[in-house]
Amino acid sequence: MNVIKCSIFIILSVAITGCLEKQTNKKIQSLKKNNSPEVIEKTAISESSKEQITEKKKNEENKLEALNNIIQLNGAPNFYHEDTTYNLKKYWQKIDSTTFWNIKKAAVNNIDTSFLIQPINNILTIPTDIGNISYTTKPLNEYSYEHEEYNYTGYYKRFQAHVVSKSFAEGFGYDLILTSTGKKISLAGFPYLSNDNKLIVTCRIDEENMVLGTIQIYSSNPLKESIMWGGWSDYKLLPTEAVWESDNTILFMADHYPSEEDYFAERNVITTYGRLTIKNH
Repeated sequence: MNVIKCSIFIILSVAITGCLEKQTNKKIQSLKKNNSPEVIEKTAISESSKEQITEKKKNEENKLEALNNIIQLNGAPNFYHEDTTYNLKKYWQKIDSTTFWNIKKAAVNNIDTSFLIQPINNILTIPTDIGNISYTTKPLNEYSYEHEEYNYTGYYKRFQAHVVSKSFAEGFGYDLILTSTGKKISLAGFPYLSNDNKLIVTCRIDEENMVLGTIQIYSSNPLKESIMWGGWSDYKLLPTEAVWESDNTILFMADHYPSEEDYFAERNVITTYGRLTIKNH
């Protein structure tokens, strides 16, 4: 009888000891899992990888969206109604500053400013092969709101055209005057000519009813409809300068402001860069 009791006691002791060991091992494994430097490091790497994957996916989506919104040269929108179809943010692909400036430095605009035509008695005379083209400046006075001012900017050698800047009481712009024909192309801003001489892009910022930045694309053929496309943005993306990367891609520099108040106060500006892609023309 004593032998039987002893055997039962031994069996129970072994069973209890086994249970305690299992519980202890579980606790140890839990502590190791939660506190191991290796596990912590792996978790940090995992979270970092997730962030990198998310950022990469976001960049790819932005590029895809920009490619899906390739510019169609089918006319100009009404910027002042803020048509979202032509918001620049839908079309641009963000690039780094190095990409922009490398292309900018290599670009050849060939605008000769060594000889500037001066106005005489408020009349600016531009010579062409078919005769002179004249502009008459009208000074602003206290009794009249009319004001027109014209200045010679230079000569576009590659395009063989004179560049004239225009300033009005409520606006500004530029004219390109072809030397051979005397034909005139009116533009909203300074002309940047494409590498194949077929297109012109301009950047402009207006401040009349709201701060509005625009990019417009024109045909360089004065016999065709001048403006072929335009895009706009608010103070968050105000184009200031452009350059042609290829015959179908435009790089531009823009100012970003947190608000209109920051724009007018000239504070907190961030310079950013973008690319626009045009459908083969």
